[in-house]
Amino acid sequence: MNSSIDAAKAGRAIGAMFFAFFGAAWLVWWCLERYGASPAIFCVIALVCGGIVFLARRQYRNDQSALAAAADTPE
Repeated sequence: MNSSIDAAKAGRAIGAMFFAFFGAAWLVWWCLERYGASPAIFCVIALVCGGIVFLARRQYRNDQSALAAAADTPE
């Protein structure tokens, strides 16, 4: 596959991990404000956000070398 496409996919994976962590924090805050400390909802939030982070990290690890190679180019 094209290394620039792989590098872009790795960059998007970094963004997905970033937004998953902050999205989880936002959802926990919302849950605390709306329902109080509900362990069931916290578990759902952790599972969904953990799944997103897992998939994004796997994508990043698959394309990490292309991202490093793209950083070495003058563009």
